[in-house]
Amino acid sequence: MAAVGLRIVVITMVAPIAQGLVGALRELGHEPVVVIGARRPPGKPRPPELGEIQLTDETAPADVDVLLPAHKSRLEPLMRVYEPDVALCYGYSWKIPIEALDVPRYGSANHHPALLPRHRGPIPFAWALREGDPVFGVTWHRMDAELDTGNILAQSSVPIEDTDTTILDVAPRVSAEAFLLLPTVLEKLVAGEPGEPQDDSQASWAGHFE
Repeated sequence: MAAVGLRIVVITMVAPIAQGLVGALRELGHEPVVVIGARRPPGKPRPPELGEIQLTDETAPADVDVLLPAHKSRLEPLMRVYEPDVALCYGYSWKIPIEALDVPRYGSANHHPALLPRHRGPIPFAWALREGDPVFGVTWHRMDAELDTGNILAQSSVPIEDTDTTILDVAPRVSAEAFLLLPTVLEKLVAGEPGEPQDDSQASWAGHFE
């Protein structure tokens, strides 16, 4: 039976992801109760190339609360206020404390744009291009205390095109594929399915370039 009517916390720093994910969840019959982003540190201006991509009050989806905490230690108490069933993370640079991940009734899941355990880390798109991969990965996984190491709930991929040069070229296709996997991901979370453990022997790290 499909999971319906879940109270879901959306965690992202990316406005198009927030808008798309909130819309997709509502179409599936769920209630996104809050979008949690992050404050930029004082004195650190927003890079101009981000434009309207970064989540702000002006770019956030309508009719849902938006929180911009100043530090990751505030995530856990803020999430508790909303009594969530599930937290979905997608495009977030902070390492979320395990205390916050444990708040939702059925657990927390993250989307990582790679075929985990390949390209764990902050810039998987760039590493896929650098290493000549044929596809960009799409992985939803349970979140644990480390980055991109949790059990896999669903995976897919999209082809890399010759014209793919920036994140603006590829992110919409990857997010569309990721949203198609949401019913499977939510059903597994509600059912308590642990997911498939990652094979650490096949892991690679997609860190910032030298």
